[in-house]
Amino acid sequence: MTYTPASVLEATWALVALLRLTVDPPLSPDPFDSTLGVYDGLVPDRPPADTLGVHPHAVVYASVPAPEHRFPGVEGASTITWQVTCVGGTQGRCLAAVDRVRAALHGTRIRVPGGPSSGTLAPPPGYNPVVSRDPARIPQGAEQPRFFMPLQYRATFTAGAGGS
Repeated sequence: MTYTPASVLEATWALVALLRLTVDPPLSPDPFDSTLGVYDGLVPDRPPADTLGVHPHAVVYASVPAPEHRFPGVEGASTITWQVTCVGGTQGRCLAAVDRVRAALHGTRIRVPGGPSSGTLAPPPGYNPVVSRDPARIPQGAEQPRFFMPLQYRATFTAGAGGS
């Protein structure tokens, strides 16, 4: 059996749209902030900030699909891994973004319009990231300090089979 592999671009757009739907309005503590809280690989040079630093936000990066060998005889099954980097001007803001992103993604399926659906999103086994401070913004007191945690989620796409 042969399936058309999922488009990484379309699957990433679907993931970003899902996050924007469930995480936006922005992760910002300011209820009048109309900026995005989720970015597709590119963040403005100066993301929104206040006296506590950069507002919480998430940035999505995609990997190249890897052939999925768990389905013998099924050609075109592939696994896509995304890094969703959660960022904030304080560790607390970063962790607030982490909580919202994890709640939005864990166990969710990615639906590509007119294409395959994925299995449920989950972190790779054994992946345990920690919060880090952006080394380019050290020492303490540097302009717009940033703390970040790179989450990873992956899903397998098998067109017509509903994923796994």
